Amino acid sequence: MLEATQIQKEQACYVRFFNGALGLDTANIFVNGELMVQSLHHGAFSPFSKAKPGAYKLDIRLGEAGSDIVFTELISFMEDVAYTVALVGDASHLSLAVLPLDLQQDVRLPNIRFANVMPYDTVIDININGHSAADGLMFRELSDNIEIAPQNHYITVYDADNQRILEDGFTIEPGKKYLGIIAGSMGEPENLPALYVETDMPVM
Repeated sequence: MLEATQIQKEQACYVRFFNGALGLDTANIFVNGELMVQSLHHGAFSPFSKAKPGAYKLDIRLGEAGSDIVFTELISFMEDVAYTVALVGDASHLSLAVLPLDLQQDVRLPNIRFANVMPYDTVIDININGHSAADGLMFRELSDNIEIAPQNHYITVYDADNQRILEDGFTIEPGKKYLGIIAGSMGEPENLPALYVETDMPVM
């Protein structure tokens, strides 16, 4: 079971999941054979869980009973790191994008960083309020931390051919850190690129 009891702070890590896989409406996530996240909807983040650092067996299962395993992988977590593990690809070609956050890193708040989990090697550029924020972000890559004012913002995402693939807005609150995930595909009309923003720090 990933959730641990009486873990000292210096021996802990934090893990949550994000469902960004094309066409995967829900997923059940098992860790070391125990159900950790049930029916994680597409575009949703699970809460952070506190865990002991180490290696874990991760199973992604479909079906109401969670009996059909579609993906299995061993994954290792280090102490003092918060992980967002994104489900990417699709149900028949599922994979993971592991997005770590160093909890010892001292950064000015508020800020945001972006992750590209769009498949098919899509490289993206990100503008915020008309200004460049991250260029050449590859699949499974994280941008640097971006200092940002606590207000409403407007994001535009372009592909490597400078074609606009996404426009959206998001809100920043004072004193918080955020993760913005760009998921979807221009080749999938039912799963077009979208921005999913969530706070990036676990409650310790």
